[in-house]
Amino acid sequence: MWHGACATTSVWLACLSARAHALLGDGEATRTAIQQAEEARTVAEPDDLDAFGGIMTFPVPRQLYYVAEATVHLGEDPALGESQSEAAVAAYRTATEDEWAFGDEAGAQTDLALARIARGEIEGAIEAVQPVLDLPVEQRNFGITSSAQRVHAALQAEGRRNRGAAAAGLREEIEAFTATPTSVLVR
Repeated sequence: MWHGACATTSVWLACLSARAHALLGDGEATRTAIQQAEEARTVAEPDDLDAFGGIMTFPVPRQLYYVAEATVHLGEDPALGESQSEAAVAAYRTATEDEWAFGDEAGAQTDLALARIARGEIEGAIEAVQPVLDLPVEQRNFGITSSAQRVHAALQAEGRRNRGAAAAGLREEIEAFTATPTSVLVR
C-alpha cells in the first residue's frame, strides 16, 4: 500500500484504523491495518510535523502501544495481546524523552493487565497495572482513569475465576484510584 516516503502520521493513521476496527470486532481489517502500519514505518521519513515533535510525531513506542491495544480489544488472541503489550511497555521503559508519554505508557500497562486478565493471570495483571495505580492524582487524566476502569470491567466480566482475594483487592484499588474525578484537578 505504501509507495515512496511518508511521514510518521501515515503510521499513526493506520494504527488508528486498527484500533477502530478492533473496537468494531473486525479482526481481518484490524490485522490489515496493523500490517499497513508496519509497512508505512519501513518507508517513513520525518517531515515538518515530525520536526515539530510532541503529539505531531508517532514514535515506535506509540506504534507498539496502539498495535497492542488493537489486539487486546479485538480479544481473539490473548497471548498475542500480552506479548505485544509487553513489547510496548518495554519500549516505553527505554524510550527517549521525545518518544515517551506518561499517558501512553499507562495505556500500554493497562493493556498488558487486560491481556493477562483474559488469560486468567490475576497476579500478572496486578503487576502490570500497579505503576498506573501509583500515579499521582495530578496525572490521573480521563484517558488513564478510563483505561483503569476497563481493567475493573474486565475483572467483573471474567466471573468466577476473578472472585479471589487478589482480584477483589485489585478492583478495590481501581475504585479508589478512579474516585477523584478529573474535573476536580483542573484549576
